[in-house]
Amino acid sequence: MQFSWPIFMLILGLGILQLAVGVVFGRALPLNRPKPEGPAPVDAGRLRKLANRLSGLLTAVADDVVDHQSCLEQLNKNLADAKRGEGQESDDTVLDSVARIIQINERLQTRLSDTEDKLHKQTELIESHITEARTDPLTGLYNRRAFDDELLRRIAEWQRKQSVFCMVMLDVDHFKKFNDRFGHPAGDLVLRHLAELLANTFREMDLVARVGGEEFAAVLPGTNMHDARRAAERVRNAVASNVFRFEEQELQVTISLGVAAVEQGDDIISLTKRADAALYASKHAGRNQAHYHDGKSAKPTGSSKATPADDAEMQTACDDLRQRLVEVAEEAR
Repeated sequence: MQFSWPIFMLILGLGILQLAVGVVFGRALPLNRPKPEGPAPVDAGRLRKLANRLSGLLTAVADDVVDHQSCLEQLNKNLADAKRGEGQESDDTVLDSVARIIQINERLQTRLSDTEDKLHKQTELIESHITEARTDPLTGLYNRRAFDDELLRRIAEWQRKQSVFCMVMLDVDHFKKFNDRFGHPAGDLVLRHLAELLANTFREMDLVARVGGEEFAAVLPGTNMHDARRAAERVRNAVASNVFRFEEQELQVTISLGVAAVEQGDDIISLTKRADAALYASKHAGRNQAHYHDGKSAKPTGSSKATPADDAEMQTACDDLRQRLVEVAEEAR
């Protein structure tokens, strides 16, 4: 039988799809990695069941293609025999073979269409569960698993390309008092409101996650220590100046932050250890503060000296303001 490009491309596509499924689930279900702290957001068994169903659908499609190929080979043989024959019987064989080919193609098309619908539904379920597995259900931010994966990726990129990044850890000050005084709904509201504020204050390219009860963290790619310190102060001020309301009560919420920049030889543990040390320095200093770790000790982020670029920016702003005041004074005359 002649080589069939459509059949070949279909089988090739199914093989690629099976490979993609394996890669996705290999990343979504890292069996050899240490489990993150706290309960897993979803049952990994549910994801494996979905993978098995998807694999079964792909196998069924492959079997249908093989059956289709076998039928066409048999019909091709019948047509070849009919060419050697003569008379009405030969003509009937040709007509019957053509009719069966049409019938077989229609049947395969129906099966493929039905399987495509099932694959689409299974893919949506898989994407939903994978997203759920990497998302904190209360705040909608990324969870600890997603944060650790991002840290691993950034550290590997730093080792290959020296791509700088910083890590920020932050903690809600005196969070227990909200639960004790107003109940857990108030604490949940604080966490949800804070999560929204963090998502809006950090850059879109930054990955922000809830990594513990009232603990949050962020990875700031392409960011040096100077800019990370400014970002930490910007976030701290945004939270302190915001009003958190619960049942007509105004809750005064503040956070403490710790900043660390990636260094040579870093892994998740060493980088997190420095950011943790800076965070606890902020707490010990009275809370509602931000500290950074310079590799030796933790220091307040507000203690940084202005750089020449900062001085030039400030001078430009002052010149613009003076010019605007002159224009306003002239207009008032």
